[in-house]
Formats: sequence, structure tokens, C-alpha cells
Amino acid sequence: MLVAEMTTHETEALIEAMRIGPKSIGGVFAEGFRDWVALVEDALPEGTPKEVVRRRALTLVCATVGSVAVARTSVLERLRKSGRTVKHGKLM
Repeated sequence: MLVAEMTTHETEALIEAMRIGPKSIGGVFAEGFRDWVALVEDALPEGTPKEVVRRRALTLVCATVGSVAVARTSVLERLRKSGRTVKHGKLM
């Protein structure tokens, strides 16, 4: 399913999935995700139908998060291939 096709119910399910793990991490992540989506919604043009605003905001936020994840994975893969790694935030 494309993020742009997510319903509010599916969005809430995604947020619940983010909460898996320690509450100190998952809860904060889920709250930040909701806040970020709300900020993007507020920045979209007035007069846009509510459901379109929600889809666009979710798409933009998820695309941004996905880009960061892909970039991080790419860097880690290049490090792995070179025999290096990152451990506890330090290049080894």
C-alpha cells in the first residue's frame, strides 16, 4: 500500500507499530511523528480537502524518513564493505 492511500485507521496502526520497544523510545517517536505530520498539514495550502492534506502530509513525512533511512543504510553498507563499522556512534 502506498503511504498516500493510508486511512486514518492505518496511520494509527503505523504509529502503534512505532511504539514497539521501550516506551522511552517508541512513545516519543510516535508523538514526534504525529507532531511532524500536523506541522506539514498546517503548511499545505488552505482550501485543500482535509483527506488530501492528510495524504500529502503523510507522504512527505514518510518520504523524508525513508530517505534518511536509505541514506543511513547506504553509508553503513559502504562501511561494511570496506571492513569498517559504526559502534556506539563511533567509526571503527
